[in-house]
Amino acid sequence: MDDIMVRSRYPRHSIPAKRRSRYGKEKSGLTGLIARQLAICLLIFFVILLVKSIDTPFTNYITGNVQYVLEQDIELDSIFKNVDNALNKLRNGNSTDNGTDNPSDKADSPVDDSSGNLNAGTIKPESSVLSASTGGETDFAGNMTTPVNGVLSSSFGERKDPITKALKMHEGIDIEAANGENIVAALGGTVVDAGSSPTYGNYLRIKHNDGFETVYAHCSAVSVQEGQKVTQGEVVATVGNTGASVGTHLHFEVWKDGKAVNPLEYVSVPLP
Repeated sequence: MDDIMVRSRYPRHSIPAKRRSRYGKEKSGLTGLIARQLAICLLIFFVILLVKSIDTPFTNYITGNVQYVLEQDIELDSIFKNVDNALNKLRNGNSTDNGTDNPSDKADSPVDDSSGNLNAGTIKPESSVLSASTGGETDFAGNMTTPVNGVLSSSFGERKDPITKALKMHEGIDIEAANGENIVAALGGTVVDAGSSPTYGNYLRIKHNDGFETVYAHCSAVSVQEGQKVTQGEVVATVGNTGASVGTHLHFEVWKDGKAVNPLEYVSVPLP
């Protein structure tokens, strides 16, 4: 009996001891991970608050983009379907290789309706409320009402973007006016789009007769809804400084048959 070595019941290197040690490490690792993620979330939150408190065109542009992304409805089912379709095309070979067209590709492409106006699927608020080439002849016989009392601060045509400094087409005019000044409909019609985008801020689009549409952007607030009929001279919004805007003003666009035209051909805006 003296030769028998007395061992502890649960030695340090036994399987239960190893399991306890591993569990402790995993628990401490998980706690550390949660703490780090919480700290990162708090840091991002404070950075957003800091950026939002700074009122400059650049920070307004950044916060507008963040807000636009957060407001989007992401449909995971449609994303997965698109991925599956792409994979099936890769497996089976593209049908266009055999000289045939894929009808699904045509269905997704933007098309014009009979009046020449782009349908709703072609609207891209990130760059322009309406997407079309500029120019073309106009033959509008009526008289538009100047949408706001103010002075002309930027004309229609190519110009250097005040924020990005890149040369780009300015598809409307800017009318400098007091914050909260009433904006009226240039013509009677139907509101076909009203919302917010990083570039245009709060905006609305009104469809009129004879293929005309007007756009009102950078509003502080929009007082009409999509589908609502408005009369000429009716208050539809108020002047603001939302979106990618430098100063309080109204960005006003006139479109004829899907093409941006110079609003000064239809309204009179005094120079400063």
